Amino acid sequence: MALRETLVQIRAQPRGSSRLAVHTRIVTPILEDLGWDAQDPEQVDLDSSAADVVLLGPRGRHASSRDGEAPRPVVYIKIEPIATALLGAAASVVAAGVRDDVDICVTTDGRSWTLYVPKQTQDPDQCQVAEWRLDDDEIGSLVSEFLRFLSRQALRDQTAQRSAEEALVERANVKRLTEAITAVWQRLLTGSDTFLAEYVQDEVRDETGLTPSIEQVAEVLRGSSSSRERLLVQGVAGDTDTRLALQHSVPRQRPTGYRLWGKDYPISRQREILTGVAEAIYARHANTFERVLTVSEYFTTDPSTRRVPISIGSSGYYHEGGMNRRVLIRTVTKLLEAFGYRGEDLHVLPSSPRNWNTTRSSSTKPSRGRRHRSPSRRPSGVRLFETYYPIQWQYEALTIVATQLYERHSDSFDRALHVSQITTDPATRTAAVQIGSTEYFHEKAVDLDRLTTVCHKLLDLFGYRAEDLELVYND
Repeated sequence: MALRETLVQIRAQPRGSSRLAVHTRIVTPILEDLGWDAQDPEQVDLDSSAADVVLLGPRGRHASSRDGEAPRPVVYIKIEPIATALLGAAASVVAAGVRDDVDICVTTDGRSWTLYVPKQTQDPDQCQVAEWRLDDDEIGSLVSEFLRFLSRQALRDQTAQRSAEEALVERANVKRLTEAITAVWQRLLTGSDTFLAEYVQDEVRDETGLTPSIEQVAEVLRGSSSSRERLLVQGVAGDTDTRLALQHSVPRQRPTGYRLWGKDYPISRQREILTGVAEAIYARHANTFERVLTVSEYFTTDPSTRRVPISIGSSGYYHEGGMNRRVLIRTVTKLLEAFGYRGEDLHVLPSSPRNWNTTRSSSTKPSRGRRHRSPSRRPSGVRLFETYYPIQWQYEALTIVATQLYERHSDSFDRALHVSQITTDPATRTAAVQIGSTEYFHEKAVDLDRLTTVCHKLLDLFGYRAEDLELVYND
């Protein structure tokens, strides 16, 4: 939770103009939230000639810890406040990483972070595995990626290194696919393979009664870049790996819905795609739904093991909500295939169609602007776990729910911090309300729709049903 707040604060502050400013205001706070103590020479080396910051780990490359052995460099971080100089910084730090057998190298100007796996090559383009934009990328995705690759725990138990090496292989495969698709497409356009031109020729003949020459078709196709992208996307829509490759060349749009088994569902957040598909599969395969645990580590029955746990309806299962789009789509595809369906049964809609089929799964949340509005009058009380509590102000409903949950689950109440309105730092809220006599606070300035959603999410996080809460109105 602290990392999320740190990233929000970094976005609000001016860009650092010096290496020291980037180091002290951005890099150090992020590393501290990732479990590193910048003052501990056993964890962080600030005097290396190879990098500005060196993160230290166990000497044994394939062991989580070995007592008595001096720590070794596992991550080199090179800070370069001038964005145009980052390429040169990458070349130098990757070369040093190869020389010193470092697991991960990082270059940053504070606002952009690029990760490399320095293996057999010193070419940054060949060993880049990730690039994060602190000002543009979704906060939840940034938190997930930082924890995945740079948290002290992940580097100590080697999961960060394995994730980085897997990402390097995946990126190389995407590059190979993209190059191969481009080469095949160019062959089709230049006439060395006339299959595409002949297909267009036949379609034009059927529609107009006129027959263009192969040369005419090829000339038109060569000049149509927009046709190229549309045909590429349609032609390989059934190939999951190729779809992922095309995401690098086709402009990305925030998805506003998805089509599953012929029905369209609007969404307000991309993670609702995975939630909706999982709920639809549970409705069909409730008796065998435990199979979901073999699909991916992102599914669980214990929400406390996930950073952003999202309940899959009333199934008792949860999925991780802090995934980037590529990982999310890959997970959804694997989920469908695990239950005997095809990846092609799902189609992500990048922009709203003119006529939505508003049928949606029972617990898929409606998008913004389409919510079912609660009564405009103010609730006069709350019925929670069959006990009635009168209230004067609507925000008191959230206070009551949170207080009752704390009384039942004080040992694990940190789980409530997964809800954006709950915090331990009242300074981060517009109007903070203390939850009983605890160290937790919630936002007071919440409209009734949002308040109801937050209450239901809190209940769900601790294993209760939305039906356990009722807002009472005086007629």
